[in-house]
Parts: sequence; structure tokens; C-alpha cells
Amino acid sequence: SEHESTLKEVKSLLDNGEITFDLGWALFVPRTIMYVSCPISKVPRAVRLVRATKIPGGMRPCWNMEVEYMEYHGHEPRFGLAPLQGIDVPKFQGTMKITSLSAYPLKYHPKTEELTETLIERGKKWCGLQGVYLKYYSATGFHLKESKYIKLNVRWQLRSMSWRQIYF
Repeated sequence: SEHESTLKEVKSLLDNGEITFDLGWALFVPRTIMYVSCPISKVPRAVRLVRATKIPGGMRPCWNMEVEYMEYHGHEPRFGLAPLQGIDVPKFQGTMKITSLSAYPLKYHPKTEELTETLIERGKKWCGLQGVYLKYYSATGFHLKESKYIKLNVRWQLRSMSWRQIYF
């Protein structure tokens, strides 16, 4: 009964696809599959939320997300979870549509089933590329340096490659 009014507010907001910054805890539940966009290519990604920390003050108030995603390691086990940094939801005033946030639970995406299928197909393609190949490679890549993503235009001829640094 102590939190009844807050829980009613949370339910009402979530039923309408909205949230407030202070009630983000109701949205950012650990182990939730989250929708984010790649910071470089802007393609959709699905990541699993490990922890969300509310940073209320300072220069950049936000919800800071610790997330993990499936990665190819090149050694046994070949695939595993890896951390991804730099996922934040900046502080906002009033209520916001959940889908307008930079990261939100995948279940709130307007085309959840279609997006899930697309991500699974892309993942299958990515898994099929493991191994050593002779390839000509021309694409956009990125790496994290000092908490910022650096975009790279890559053109290589490879006899073997580490898929850890390549993102589709």
C-alpha cells in the first residue's frame, strides 16, 4: 500500500508507451533485451541489460546502461557475451514516448516481431562467417577509444580475419 500510487502511475505510463526519467527503474530491468542503435552505422541492435544506474547530477545526468551482446572470440568457446559501453539515456523532462529513448526494451518497438526476425537472420549470417578466408573487405568499422567511438573506413585484402572487430 505504501507504493500503490507510484505503481499505478508506472502501469498507466507503460500501458501508454510512456515513461518519466525518475521512473526509468520500471523500464530498465536487468536481463531485459534492449533495443539500441549502433553508434556508428545506426543499424538496430539487440543487447541484454546487465545493470542500469541513474546518474542524477553532474554534467550529464542520465540512465547509464551496462549491457552485453553476443560476440565472436575466435577461440573456444567461439561465441560468448561481451560488454558494450556508452549506452546512455540522457535526462529528460516530463513524460517521453519509450520508443523515442536511445535505449529501451525491445518489446516496446513498434515492429518487434519483424525486427527480431531481421536481427536473427543477420546473426545467422554473422555466425556463418566465422573462420579463416581470403576476402576483400570494404566497409565501415569502429573501435572504442577513450569512451568515444571512432569510425573507420576499411579496405583490406585479408587471408584471415578477426570477426571481433567487424560488425554487420
